[in-house]
Amino acid sequence: MIIRDPALREWKRLAKARNQPCLPQTSFSLQEELENARFQHFPEIAPTPHCCFVDYGHLACICSDRETGLDNVYVHQILNHPDTPREVAALICKHELLHLEIPPREIDGKSTDHPPEFWDRENIICPEKRIAWAWIWENLWSCIRVDKKREGITVLNEWKSRWDLPRIGLSEIDVAAYSDRSTAL
Repeated sequence: MIIRDPALREWKRLAKARNQPCLPQTSFSLQEELENARFQHFPEIAPTPHCCFVDYGHLACICSDRETGLDNVYVHQILNHPDTPREVAALICKHELLHLEIPPREIDGKSTDHPPEFWDRENIICPEKRIAWAWIWENLWSCIRVDKKREGITVLNEWKSRWDLPRIGLSEIDVAAYSDRSTAL
């Protein structure tokens, strides 16, 4: 998801979240995952956007700060969990950086953040896509909903009551059961 206009309420909430950082609970550094994704797949993007966890909104989004000209990636706190696999973070980071490479465009009179070339490129650079989405749906299905209008995955408010539940590992996921949801939007 892309946040474009700083006048939007969402942008203001994200700006506030930058000032209220969440301590990382993952077994890896989200910022390092973003830097690795940029280095491997998007070397033309400089500098690497800042990345942090926030406790509301979509599963992830990227927005630009008009004052500084810098990009920020926000990942929902629901993924800030010790059991979140690195593959999920890698997919999220690549997806958000891809928004900087492939801009939104109009298709059949409707603006889309995810034109066909976006999905084609994501399929090439994200070999972990199917297993990562299967893990997300298996573990977080009760806390997330597809928001087709805004082209994102909304995290529901009740996520906090379910955050500390154990999560199933990648090796236990039946990827085939989620094949129709591997591209959630």
